Amino acid sequence: MSPILSIIIPVYNASEYIQRVLCSILSEMRKANLSEKQVEIIVIDDCSTDRTLDILEELKNTIVPHLIFIKHDINRQQGAARNTGLKSSSGKYVWFVDVDDLLGDGILNQIYSPEIISEPDVFQFHTAAILPDNTISIEPYWQDIIGPMSGKEFLEFEADHHYTNRIRASWSKWYKRDYLLRNKLFYQEGVYWEDIVHTLKCIFLANKVVYKPTIGYKYIHTPNSDMRGTQNGKKFADSIRFCADSSKFLLESETSQKIIESMRPYYAKVLRKCLENLGQLPKEECAKICQIISSIDVSYISRFMNSNEHDWLLDTIAISKLWHSKHNEN
Repeated sequence: MSPILSIIIPVYNASEYIQRVLCSILSEMRKANLSEKQVEIIVIDDCSTDRTLDILEELKNTIVPHLIFIKHDINRQQGAARNTGLKSSSGKYVWFVDVDDLLGDGILNQIYSPEIISEPDVFQFHTAAILPDNTISIEPYWQDIIGPMSGKEFLEFEADHHYTNRIRASWSKWYKRDYLLRNKLFYQEGVYWEDIVHTLKCIFLANKVVYKPTIGYKYIHTPNSDMRGTQNGKKFADSIRFCADSSKFLLESETSQKIIESMRPYYAKVLRKCLENLGQLPKEECAKICQIISSIDVSYISRFMNSNEHDWLLDTIAISKLWHSKHNEN
């Protein structure tokens, strides 16, 4: 019998975190009285250079004998590691968990919940953030079950109720594995923030989405994470990339004006932050932005926003001039 849930964990130089996340999973499995027959754990190592591999071997030989451990031959970043895990999984549902985070208390009890028994393509829940001082922060979230309904209806519901606190990251959802494979919903590889566009497509194309107001995940604010670590030109460019790719997808999918208008503020906020912080980057990182941007069709952004506010992205010379202006201000 195949497991109900595959938990997929990409790792790279994660010696500080890997035991903690695996112990969190094992603890939640015990609470829910689940074994490896119901929950499959897959770790994909993306060519770590620290003690991650040694620790994984130790854990597999002791507390996690059923661990499925896959090693990449070359470093391909998180999106590729997630794709490897998805293709190697056998669970009815998959859950992409980050190595530096923890599972929410009691979340694995949802395996036998009416919501999962109804077999949604996407099962969405909420998360808590653990701050550097170990305090817990929970943003306001919708307090009632939403769905089951189609993905488009789900996005219409959010638009109707002006609900903007749905977590966009992959770790706040369980996906039906066959749904992802059938629709070729793989992550873009070699980029940062690959889950933003992936999540949008997964929800939009789903026949059935269910949201349950439960805290299913604990997101730990790690200082050296992609989000909070040192910013660079590629991270800036990939932020612009997901805005462009999301805009293109929504426009080409003939999305309702209601959904588009509800999503504009999020993407506008991302782009304004990029512009605001542009001058803080070294000159060579601005050049990297220009190089990457030249391969992205950013024209979709202005069409999606129905505004020329972000037309500075259309011209790499304009980007360089803006960098000089903002860099001098700093």
